[in-house]
Amino acid sequence: MSDLKLFHLRKQDKLRYLKLIEKINPKHQDEIADIVPKYGYLDDIVVVRWIVSEINKELPEIGMA
Repeated sequence: MSDLKLFHLRKQDKLRYLKLIEKINPKHQDEIADIVPKYGYLDDIVVVRWIVSEINKELPEIGMA
Protein backbone atom coordinates (compact mmCIF):
# COMPACT_ATOMS: atom_id res chain seq x y z
CA MET A 1 0.00 0.00 0.00
CA SER A 2 1.99 2.93 -1.20
CA ASP A 3 -0.91 5.02 -2.51
CA LEU A 4 -1.43 7.68 0.16
CA LYS A 5 -4.50 9.03 -1.65
CA LEU A 6 -6.43 6.01 -0.37
CA PHE A 7 -6.19 7.48 3.12
CA HIS A 8 -7.02 11.07 2.23
CA LEU A 9 -10.18 12.36 3.90
CA ARG A 10 -12.17 14.88 1.95
CA LYS A 11 -13.94 17.74 3.69
CA GLN A 12 -17.31 16.00 3.28
CA ASP A 13 -15.84 12.84 4.85
CA LYS A 14 -14.61 14.80 7.85
CA LEU A 15 -18.01 16.44 8.31
CA ARG A 16 -19.75 13.06 8.10
CA TYR A 17 -17.48 11.54 10.73
CA LEU A 18 -17.80 14.57 12.99
CA LYS A 19 -21.60 14.17 12.90
CA LEU A 20 -21.24 10.50 13.82
CA ILE A 21 -18.88 11.37 16.68
CA GLU A 22 -21.34 13.94 18.04
CA LYS A 23 -23.93 11.16 18.43
CA ILE A 24 -21.68 9.24 20.83
CA ASN A 25 -22.76 9.59 24.45
CA PRO A 26 -19.54 9.80 26.51
CA LYS A 27 -21.42 8.75 29.68
CA HIS A 28 -22.32 5.47 28.03
CA GLN A 29 -18.92 4.25 26.90
CA ASP A 30 -18.81 0.58 27.74
CA GLU A 31 -21.78 -1.77 27.70
CA ILE A 32 -19.89 -4.55 29.48
CA ALA A 33 -17.11 -3.62 31.90
CA ASP A 34 -13.78 -4.84 30.56
CA ILE A 35 -12.92 -6.43 33.90
CA VAL A 36 -15.73 -9.02 33.57
CA PRO A 37 -13.96 -12.33 32.85
CA LYS A 38 -14.54 -13.82 29.37
CA TYR A 39 -17.21 -11.26 28.45
CA GLY A 40 -15.67 -7.86 29.18
CA TYR A 41 -14.42 -7.23 25.67
CA LEU A 42 -17.45 -8.48 23.70
CA ASP A 43 -18.89 -4.99 23.23
CA ASP A 44 -15.48 -3.70 22.15
CA ILE A 45 -15.18 -6.49 19.60
CA VAL A 46 -18.57 -5.57 18.14
CA VAL A 47 -17.45 -1.96 17.70
CA VAL A 48 -14.20 -3.02 16.02
CA ARG A 49 -16.12 -5.36 13.71
CA TRP A 50 -18.51 -2.52 12.80
CA ILE A 51 -15.61 -0.17 12.03
CA VAL A 52 -13.84 -2.75 9.86
CA SER A 53 -17.12 -3.46 8.05
CA GLU A 54 -17.60 0.26 7.32
CA ILE A 55 -14.03 0.54 6.04
CA ASN A 56 -14.61 -2.44 3.75
CA LYS A 57 -17.76 -0.79 2.35
CA GLU A 58 -16.02 2.54 1.75
CA LEU A 59 -12.65 1.21 0.60
CA PRO A 60 -13.00 -2.38 -0.61
CA GLU A 61 -9.47 -2.44 -2.02
CA ILE A 62 -8.08 -1.97 1.49
CA GLY A 63 -10.26 -4.77 2.84
CA MET A 64 -8.64 -7.17 0.40
CA ALA A 65 -5.16 -6.37 1.79
